Amino acid sequence: MSELETRSPLLRQLNERRILNTVRLHKKISRSNLGREIRIATPTVMRIVDTLLQKGWLEEIGPDDSTGGRPAILLQIRAHAAGAIGVELGRVYARFVCVNLLCEVIHEEEIEVASLTNASQLVEFVGRFIVRSGLDLTAVIGVGVAAPGPLDPVKGQLLATDDIGVQWHEVQLVELFQSQLGIPAFLANDADAAALGETWFGLGNDFHHILFVLADAGVGAGMAIHRSIYCGAKNQAGEFSHTIVDMNGAICSCGRRGCVNTAASAYAMMAAVREARHVDQGENMLTIIQQAIEGRSPEREVVDRGLSYLSVGIFNFMQIFNPDIVILGGRTLLSAQYMVREIQERVRKLCYNSGVDVIPTSFGISAVAIGAAALVLQHVYDHTQLIG
Repeated sequence: MSELETRSPLLRQLNERRILNTVRLHKKISRSNLGREIRIATPTVMRIVDTLLQKGWLEEIGPDDSTGGRPAILLQIRAHAAGAIGVELGRVYARFVCVNLLCEVIHEEEIEVASLTNASQLVEFVGRFIVRSGLDLTAVIGVGVAAPGPLDPVKGQLLATDDIGVQWHEVQLVELFQSQLGIPAFLANDADAAALGETWFGLGNDFHHILFVLADAGVGAGMAIHRSIYCGAKNQAGEFSHTIVDMNGAICSCGRRGCVNTAASAYAMMAAVREARHVDQGENMLTIIQQAIEGRSPEREVVDRGLSYLSVGIFNFMQIFNPDIVILGGRTLLSAQYMVREIQERVRKLCYNSGVDVIPTSFGISAVAIGAAALVLQHVYDHTQLIG
């Protein structure tokens, strides 16, 4: 180890992450090309690669094509050497994924949130989930949890959980995971996590400004800038559901009128159908969308209004944030191609020739859970997280 590396463990960590991420992006690369790519001296590259080979996170996969002389040995990420757990703590469902070092899903499960009466039960479930995934606890890098806001990602604390369906007010969720499972834990807003997952491992991989719009039981949006979540001054950036699109609209739970949430959330649409019929027929959101597609009333009018609110909200967000790409997710939007197509068409009409693609997530309804796992993997590949 060089004298500089000995004096600066931080420098070594920075270089380890840069090397791992460069190998990940290239899929396979030689030591010499690694050094040239990230401009690190060859002896330093050799030392760090040897350490990562011993750790089992890199592996040699054979010689490169020869260009004369002795061919270089190629390296790649040893994907199954370790893994991360992602948890989506939703309003109705909790979804769990176990991913490898390349964020490829190894195992996933889903349960109703109502079956969890407290946070300790969630941690216990994750412990059993790890066993069922076939991953040894010692190989788990950490757990990421994504939930609707408000929350404090710095303190790892859920602040108000009425929307989740369980009363965990001010629960120190990160601390619980660390104390009961002994592994690092991270917490983020659900839409923020989904944006992070896409920017590192999905459709946003080639972009620097990602907007993820999540339409589920509630509505939210997350922003990733240069591969990091943008949280705002008080961790409240992206409060998309409470942006106003109709000053004369219905009163929202926040006390204002005409928020996106009052018409575009699944809760709002189901309530509007019940009110229009003056009776509760127990229809779920999937049924309402299907009946809207078939042109039935009042479902068609309710869904059309929800799509209008959502499209205007997305357009306004795009005008302010100026993203490279807009990614759509959530059970409400992904339940039918009709929903995605309608949003795409309506936003395009509003934006004219903005050139910004509006596309569905590559991870389906697992986007938030995979994003939660990306909270963990970000600390494997992102050297900027080490620079305060």
